[in-house]
Amino acid sequence: MVEIMVLKHKLKNSQPLGNCPKHQQPLEQYCEEKECHAILCAVCIDMEHKDHKVIGIREKFLWADTKMKQIKEDLPKLRAVAKERLASLSTMEAHLEACAEKLGFLPRGELTNQLRQSGSKAQEAVDSLSVKMDELQSTSPKQMWDAIQNQKDS
Repeated sequence: MVEIMVLKHKLKNSQPLGNCPKHQQPLEQYCEEKECHAILCAVCIDMEHKDHKVIGIREKFLWADTKMKQIKEDLPKLRAVAKERLASLSTMEAHLEACAEKLGFLPRGELTNQLRQSGSKAQEAVDSLSVKMDELQSTSPKQMWDAIQNQKDS
């Protein structure tokens, strides 16, 4: 965790991240290709990442930092909306059950079972979103740090 804080500090203060272990050039770029997500020097780009989408590491950090702040800001709102919707599903469930029974569409309890399954899926989606947001919050800086470490180890 200390390494991540050092990396964050360096990026915020425009300090060099170090040199590429392969080419001894400054690490200044970030490869955004799905299979890469690596921090690179100019020689790495010319030799191994020629046709890849590359962005300045500080630009990538600022983007990720802004995105993380936005996610942290939006997450409580999203959770509240999801809880409200789940609560309204319960109210609708009782009303629909009564209507379906009066109209004879479904055996008693069948609509409730179907609605509960839908509610469970909605709750799973909310839980999944929360987990992904938590992972994103904790791993984004780590991914950058790991990419630097992998460069140094290569």
